[in-house]
Amino acid sequence: MKKTLIMALLVLAAPAIAKEKANPMEGAFGNTILSVAPDGAETRTYVDPDGTYKSITGGLESRGTWIVSRGKICYSAAGAPPLCALGPNKKPGSKWKVFVNDDNYYAVSIVQGRAQ
Repeated sequence: MKKTLIMALLVLAAPAIAKEKANPMEGAFGNTILSVAPDGAETRTYVDPDGTYKSITGGLESRGTWIVSRGKICYSAAGAPPLCALGPNKKPGSKWKVFVNDDNYYAVSIVQGRAQ
């Protein structure tokens, strides 16, 4: 009887579990978001499921928080305005460009693992 009740509860809960959306940043967790600026400078960003991130550019480290808003990732760090860019729903191997203007862009990719 107890086993039947547990199975019935699981069957009833399955649709609710299936409807729960995966985190749109899931493909970046445990991996590296590599951004290459138009001048060739590289930034490695590491996002965590708790909504925090760490970025390293030229040996300088910054930390802050991130959220997904209106289809963009928005990073916030103390003393800096939020920076929002495309990027959710990507996975290791994904590549895209973030344009600064018509001719200049950042080449962005997700690299498997936490690359240093």
